[in-house]
Amino acid sequence: MDRHTTATPRDQEIRNNEVLERMSEQLANERASAAPAPGQVGGRTVMLIPHRTSGAEITLPPDYQRILAVVRRAAGPVMARQVGDALGIDVSV
Repeated sequence: MDRHTTATPRDQEIRNNEVLERMSEQLANERASAAPAPGQVGGRTVMLIPHRTSGAEITLPPDYQRILAVVRRAAGPVMARQVGDALGIDVSV
């Protein structure tokens, strides 16, 4: 359709649906490509971003649970060194 031509409401609805469908497909593709990828930390393979799906029960690995427990017990913001000290982990650089 030429941009100088006035679209009927039906034509506009069809075009809107086409745009919505393309955007939905693009979003689905972006979500699929954003799947977590393994990385290396301290010579160990780890998931850089824990994989979560909507509606799924989230159970963090034990190490994450220990870290969160230290943070939750704190009265305010916590530095990494404080967490390391509480867990007996050397965080010196």
